[in-house]
Amino acid sequence: MEKIFISFVVDTPNHYYQAELLLFSLQQFALHPKQNIIVQCTTNVDQKFIAFLDSNGYKHHIIDKYLDGTYCNKIQQLNYFEKTGKNDIDVILLDTDTFFLDQIKIPDTSRFAAKIIDAPNPALKSIENIFAAAKITLPDIIKTDLKIRDQTSIATNFNGGFYFIPSNYINKINAYWKKWAEWLFAKKEEFNDPKVIIHLDQLSMSLAINDAGLEYRNLDTNFNCPIHKKSPQKYFQKKQPIVMLHYHNEINNFGILNYDKATNTIIKNAIIKANNVLIKSCPFIFLESFKRNLVVPKNTLGDLTEIEKEISKVLKGKKKLKLIIHGGTPKTGTKSLQFFLHNNREKLKKNGILYPLPGALSDAPKHQWLVTCLMENNIELLFKNLDGIFNQVDNKTHTIILSTEGIYNHWFDYSPDAKVFFLILQKLFDLEIAVWFRKHTDFAFSFYGQNIKNPHNELITCAGKDLSLIQMLNDKWFLKRLDYLLFIYEVEALLGKQSLKVFKYSNSSSIKDFCRYINVNLDFAEEHDRNIKLNNLSIEIVRIINRCKLPPADKDECLKYVNNLDSIISKYQLGKQMGKKEEKIINDLYSIDKHILENVYGIGFND
Repeated sequence: MEKIFISFVVDTPNHYYQAELLLFSLQQFALHPKQNIIVQCTTNVDQKFIAFLDSNGYKHHIIDKYLDGTYCNKIQQLNYFEKTGKNDIDVILLDTDTFFLDQIKIPDTSRFAAKIIDAPNPALKSIENIFAAAKITLPDIIKTDLKIRDQTSIATNFNGGFYFIPSNYINKINAYWKKWAEWLFAKKEEFNDPKVIIHLDQLSMSLAINDAGLEYRNLDTNFNCPIHKKSPQKYFQKKQPIVMLHYHNEINNFGILNYDKATNTIIKNAIIKANNVLIKSCPFIFLESFKRNLVVPKNTLGDLTEIEKEISKVLKGKKKLKLIIHGGTPKTGTKSLQFFLHNNREKLKKNGILYPLPGALSDAPKHQWLVTCLMENNIELLFKNLDGIFNQVDNKTHTIILSTEGIYNHWFDYSPDAKVFFLILQKLFDLEIAVWFRKHTDFAFSFYGQNIKNPHNELITCAGKDLSLIQMLNDKWFLKRLDYLLFIYEVEALLGKQSLKVFKYSNSSSIKDFCRYINVNLDFAEEHDRNIKLNNLSIEIVRIINRCKLPPADKDECLKYVNNLDSIISKYQLGKQMGKKEEKIINDLYSIDKHILENVYGIGFND
C-alpha cells in the first residue's frame, strides 16, 4: 500500500462534502496513509476547502480545467505523478462520489485494472463507430456489470470511478489519454450520441489502453460497487469484502447513503455500516454547503415592475406593517393556536395586532387561502385577499398574523415562481415567517398518524394509504417533511436570514411561547389539543379502512367510530409507541443535521 497513491478531482462546491466523506473513509476503513493521497483541485475551488485540506494534512495540487471543463478534468491528474519523476509509484484515480469500506489490495499490480461499466453507456454501436473512426482494433465484447437484459460493451470500457495504473504505465497513459480525449472532443458531434460527451473521459481511456497496447485486468464489482440501480451485479463476489461503494446520486438530503436500491443484504449491510460510522463521527465541515446546494434556486419572475405597481395600489399610502406568517410545522399545536388567536381577535386588536378573519372556516380558523394561492400560483387571488386584509386594518394596527401549517407542509410542493409571492409580501410588509420544530421522532410518529387518517391525495403520495411507519419513512414526500434544515436554508436563500424565526416546540406551552414571541401578555388558559391522536391499535384499524379506498365523506364517517373506539382503548394501553427500529432510522437521518440545528439555530432535542 505504501507505493500506491490515490488521487481524485474536486472542481465544484458539490464535491466538497463528497470529498470530505471520501477522505474520511480512506482513513477510517482503507487505512491509507495521508501522505499518499493527492486531492487535485481546479482553479475555482474555494479557499475554505483548500484550508480544510491543509489543516488536516492532505496534499493538494491545482489543475486547470480541461476540454469540457467537467468530466474531462480528471484527465489532468497524471501530470502531477509524471512530474514527480518517481518510477515506483502506482496510482489509483477515483471519482469523488465513492466511499471505502476496506483496505485496497489490487490482485495484480503489473497491469491496468478497473471494473467494466455498469450499463452500456454509450451504446455498443456508438463505441464501434468511434473505434472504426480511430482505426483501432475493437477489443473483446463482454457483458456489462448490471444484469439488465445481458447487455454488452467492449472489455476496456471501464467505469471511471476506480482506475488502477501501475507505475510503468503512468507516462504512457497520460500521453495517450490526452491524445484520444482531444481527438474525441473535436469529433464528438460526428457520433450522434449525447452520451459520448458525458462519458468522453472513459471512452478516451479505452482508446488509450488499446492504442498503447497495454495489458489490463477487469476487477470484480467489489472494488467499485454501484448502489444507484436496482439491479444485481454480474461480477459481485459474495465471499469477498466490498472495498469501495460508488454511490452516484444515492446520498440523501440528510447527508448519508441510501440503501433502498441495494441488490442483496451484503451490500445493504455495507451501506448501513458506512452510515453508522458517519453518524457517530459528526460533525462534517461541508455538510452545510452540501445542504445549501440542494436549495432550489429562486426565480425572480423577470421584471417585477407591474407587480410593484399592484403593490402600490394595495398599500394605498398606508404605512408598512409587520406581517408574521405562522407557517407550522404540522403537529405542533397549530390548530389550538389558530383557535386561540381567533377567539382572542378583539384582545389582540386592542394590542395593535390583527388576526384577519379567515374567510370560510374549514376545521380551524386558519388562512388556507394563502396555501391555495401558492399551490395554484394565483397572484390575482393573493392580491384579492391582501386587499381584504387591509380593509380590516385600523389606525392602531402595527402587526398582522396569518396562520397555516401548509406553508411548511407544502413548501417543497410550491413551484419556484409561486415562492416569489413571499418576495412580494416582503415588499409589502416587514415580513417574518415563524416556524416551530418538534423532536424528529415525535413529529414523525404524529405526522405518520395524520397521513394515515388523511384522505387519499394524488399530490401527497403517502396520504390515506395502508403503510407502516417504516414504509412511510421510505416515501420521499414524507421524508422531506423531516428535513427541517433544508426548509430553513431555502427560506433563508429566498428571503434572507432575518425573515425566518425558528422555535423549539414545547407541548405544554405552545400558545404561551407564541404570545411571548408577539410580545403580548394575555390572560388565558392553555387551549386543549384539538387534534385527536390515534393509539397504535387504532392506526392499524385505519390502515385496514384505507385498503377499501373510500371516498372522503365515507372515510370521515368511519373515523368517527375509530376515534370513539380509540378513546376507550387508550384507557387500557400505554398510548402511542414507536418501535426501536423506526426510532433508530429517524435518529440516524437526523444525526448529521442536529449539530447545525443545535449550534447555529438553538434547536436541540436532547431531552
